[in-house]
Amino acid sequence: KLKPYPASLAVFDHAILYVPKYDLFLDGTAELHGTGELPVQDRGATVLVVQPDGGSVLGEVPEAKAADNLIASEYEVALSRAGDATISGKTVVQGLPAPSYRRTYQSPATRKQHYEQGWARTFPGLSVKELNVGDLTAIERPVELTYTMQVPRYSQREEDALSFQPFGQGHSYVESYAALSARQHDLVLSYPWINRSSFRIALPEGFAARDLPAPVELKSPFGALTIRYAADGASLKVESEVLLAVSRVSAAEYPAFRAFLGLVDQALSRRLKAVPAIEAPKSAQVE
Repeated sequence: KLKPYPASLAVFDHAILYVPKYDLFLDGTAELHGTGELPVQDRGATVLVVQPDGGSVLGEVPEAKAADNLIASEYEVALSRAGDATISGKTVVQGLPAPSYRRTYQSPATRKQHYEQGWARTFPGLSVKELNVGDLTAIERPVELTYTMQVPRYSQREEDALSFQPFGQGHSYVESYAALSARQHDLVLSYPWINRSSFRIALPEGFAARDLPAPVELKSPFGALTIRYAADGASLKVESEVLLAVSRVSAAEYPAFRAFLGLVDQALSRRLKAVPAIEAPKSAQVE
């Protein structure tokens, strides 16, 4: 995106298609993109729409909406007394994240390798036992993955208790989006998105959750975070939704943006405990 003055033809360096009936922009050069997945490079750009009668309209390609760019995952975790876990799950990817998934998992020969690499920091030492990927040529449909993986150190022993981070470890939104302590220029992000996760954790026989945290609700101009915890006997359910609502952060706003991401990281890294059921107090929170 360039400022309107001084005028420059350099703005118009790429041709895309506009469908007036649906107010829809399409980029025929974008591989593996569905009609609702206009590439990031086209978003927010100054555009001159040339009409069939020879007239023209100067405008701007709309930015992506967070609700259209959703990664939703459901995980079933079977936790053992030794601390290892088997995780089975399903992930559905729609919107602008989908093309990169189609590209990454195109080759069946390297799918497991790419998936393990993607989770290596979150669950160190994991191995993928099974990975099924939906039809990646169906670009008008969301990408679907189902999987089973073995995690050798999902939890750690603390005397008789098991302590674990349900969302895993290592991932940091500060590191990913705001690694610098300060900026002189605006921070340009790829696109707004929502990441929704649900973990149902089956605790070892004879164990129960203890001292569950209160629900988390964070809201800011940059996004939001919601976390819910619920205990049901020998199982525990943890649900989260992370919203990134902006695609550009000014240098003046950057410290507040970085602080918001720090709060998100802190909440997602909170450890939970499971103890022998006889020790679990009846007053354990259920939210």
